[in-house]
Amino acid sequence: TPGCRIEKSKVIEATENRYTLMYQDVVRANGWYFDTAEGDPEEDPIKFRVECSMDAVAWEEFGRSGWRWDIMRGVAFTEDLHPTPLARKEPVAFDFRMPSPLVLMKIFHPIFCASVLLLTVISGEMNN
Repeated sequence: TPGCRIEKSKVIEATENRYTLMYQDVVRANGWYFDTAEGDPEEDPIKFRVECSMDAVAWEEFGRSGWRWDIMRGVAFTEDLHPTPLARKEPVAFDFRMPSPLVLMKIFHPIFCASVLLLTVISGEMNN
């Protein structure tokens, strides 16, 4: 469900530049979010990485400040800075679900191509 918070985490490590969260159970996610700080906008992140791990030893990239949807690969992370809003206490969402137009394109593109091929074959047979 979009926007569902996972409340059962605890911060097990917090430094100036790194937060490590631990969950009681395995968590499946298709995005994440943060709220901008109450104070100075310079406290907000603009370039960052989000990683996940099942064992706190091997880490896999799960998010980045820059990303885009690629029709062939899905989420593609970039080195871009994030345009974090200047408004205070503003939620900033990273929704990695496939956008609706791309879902439709992935479904209908193969059907369209097969239909064109079939019509080409039928047309060729009719001309013979």
